[in-house]
Amino acid sequence: MKKVIKGILILFAVAIIMTPSFDTEAKTVTKYATKTIKLKEKCSDNSKTIHKVKRNTHLTVTKQGKKWAYIEYKGQTLYTHKVWLHSKRSPKKYTARQFRRKGVIHWGGKKWTWYTQRILPGRGLHIPGRHLSKEGFVLDKDGYIVVAITWSARRKRKIVPTPFGRYGKCYDCGSGGSAWRDIYTNW
Repeated sequence: MKKVIKGILILFAVAIIMTPSFDTEAKTVTKYATKTIKLKEKCSDNSKTIHKVKRNTHLTVTKQGKKWAYIEYKGQTLYTHKVWLHSKRSPKKYTARQFRRKGVIHWGGKKWTWYTQRILPGRGLHIPGRHLSKEGFVLDKDGYIVVAITWSARRKRKIVPTPFGRYGKCYDCGSGGSAWRDIYTNW
């Protein structure tokens, strides 16, 4: 009995010693930029931009709020909008040429197809800053590929990774359910 009590006390003492104190630094998280973003010195839109980092740049987030994230970058603590940060890079598994030729690809548990603005102009989509990429994808002002998913995702302007090296944003409703992604192109 004495050995059991002694063992429990030792385990309890080890647990107390190993418990982190509340004054330790915040847990850092690795994130990636989804577009070229500005890192600012203060938490406001009109503050001075210190650095610009390109899409898929590895960033260390030290603290996150509702809209802003504190970034540790080149020895400085800077701020940026949290919406431009994701935990994974958007991989480039397929080129636009491969995607156009195949017509349908399966990636990430989703079925990816494309439709062209030459046939479906999409004037009712209200895409701010609508323009084309070099590859022929239709992009919004922030460089997101225009994607059609489901009605609920469209209302939320959901941001999703794509296999084309860029993130996509939902502006239209897809017809194939939540496992189907349509990419808006100019082919």
